[in-house]
Amino acid sequence: MLKEELELKIDQEYFWTDSNVVLGYINNEARRFHVFVANRVQRIRETTDPAQWHYINSDQNPADHASRGLKVSDLIHSNWLTGPKFLWEKDIITPKTTPELLVGDPEIRTTQVLQTKQLARYKTVQPINVEDMRKASIVLIRLAQKDAFKDEMQKLSHGKLPHCHPLFQLDPVLHDGVLRVGGRLMKASLPLDSKHPAILPRDSVVTRLILNYCHEKTQHQGRGQTLNELRANGYWVVGGSKVVANHIKQCVTCRRNRRSTEMQKRAIHIEMLEDLTTDAFINALQCFIAIRGAVNTISDPKGLEPLTPNHLLTMGTSVPLPPPGKFVQEDLYRRKRWRRVQYLTAQFWSRWRKEFLTNITLRQRWHTPRATVKIGDIVIVKEEGVPRNEWKLGRVLDVCEDEDGLVRKTTIQIGNRKLGKEGQRLTNPSILERPIHKLVVLVENN
Repeated sequence: MLKEELELKIDQEYFWTDSNVVLGYINNEARRFHVFVANRVQRIRETTDPAQWHYINSDQNPADHASRGLKVSDLIHSNWLTGPKFLWEKDIITPKTTPELLVGDPEIRTTQVLQTKQLARYKTVQPINVEDMRKASIVLIRLAQKDAFKDEMQKLSHGKLPHCHPLFQLDPVLHDGVLRVGGRLMKASLPLDSKHPAILPRDSVVTRLILNYCHEKTQHQGRGQTLNELRANGYWVVGGSKVVANHIKQCVTCRRNRRSTEMQKRAIHIEMLEDLTTDAFINALQCFIAIRGAVNTISDPKGLEPLTPNHLLTMGTSVPLPPPGKFVQEDLYRRKRWRRVQYLTAQFWSRWRKEFLTNITLRQRWHTPRATVKIGDIVIVKEEGVPRNEWKLGRVLDVCEDEDGLVRKTTIQIGNRKLGKEGQRLTNPSILERPIHKLVVLVENN
């Protein structure tokens, strides 16, 4: 929030805490915590780097005065207004500490997963950490891909797939021996699994196990939410929509719920409202769902388009962490509109990343190279809101090639029709940068 509000250039960031336990939580890579601590550690690691956190003694920490209390006479001579003295130095020296989690910490979740190794007649039992589980999942994915995409992986090691191949639109790439989607998100600020999900065959046992896990994680929701959960976890199933639909069709829990719904009789539920405001309606709707269960559709008597509970209540399958600031779900029912907007913005951003961004990985066109813009070409510059006969001419001065060797942006010099009596320029030419889809090549430079 400070970086967004302050109009200052911040070269480097430092964060301080006087708790070695907190430093151990932030730098932890292997253990899992209970929900309260896990949510806050996740919030810290999403917005900062663990290397930016350092230890400060309690006597130098100004925040310690707020928790312990301080007399007014002592407040003037304390560091509450000035901060620690070492922050005023030209070079900030950070103490080197190696925080470790305490044995028996009540905030650490104890998961007993046993791994047995038998050497001769001797058995050892070791706990499996998160990194071991991640490596194991990578091994399973490699085995599934080796059985289904053996020829494709060999071709990719020497070049690219042919245009007629079913996987060509995914622009597949090999990364550490795993076949992943190349796509259009390679420069997005997302984790590797979100930018380049692993490609899974539709008929593999591994695929069925992962699909079943994601389906149960979404509480047996429909095809769209299960498919979004798959891609949010870093998996791209070939023909995923049909595979998910077939899995839901054969799911025993889903079939039981559908059958029980068909056998139910219609009934009328009347809920009393204090007034006709939006807050009163939402409160009554929550009470109705708590008693009767989830609602399929909510119809507006004055409108033709049905409203769904997702539009009014959860805005998704799960509530993500709030944006910077204390904006919680209760802000939806307050009169301060800006707090409602902040919370809804965070909800929209979370759903956009999980449900839309992963769906634009597939490239629908521009699969074959075409004639591109070259230095020296004379082009017509497209301008929105301007008639075509008034579009200006320009000369390409420079082109910017992307990592794949294709030109997507150019530097052009705009021509000026206003000349002097002797043909001299009256003003300096304009130099602009434009994407190639805004240009029309008029005369090529031969």
